[in-house]
Amino acid sequence: MTTLQESTADVVGKPTPEGIHRDGVNFVIMAMVGHSNMASGESTIYDLAQDPLESFTLDMPLDLAIVNDEQVFHGVTPITPRDQAAPAVRDMLVVTFRKQS
Repeated sequence: MTTLQESTADVVGKPTPEGIHRDGVNFVIMAMVGHSNMASGESTIYDLAQDPLESFTLDMPLDLAIVNDEQVFHGVTPITPRDQAAPAVRDMLVVTFRKQS
């Protein structure tokens, strides 16, 4: 699945509107396709008690994170435009894996 998130001076982009979450799968791969005029968009990985373990920003094309969705939560801060006169864009490829029974 690809996710294209846009934000303007009046509308904050929410890459994970549900907040800190798990996807209910075994593994999640999140890969940066590209972005423009984007501020923030910091990813954070949390333990099962939802305490932060690590934060980072996927910035360059093909930067990626692989998450064991059974063992951690994750979330992304909202994005806003650096230049308020133009929209911010964050384009991600998200792939989920689930073991077959």
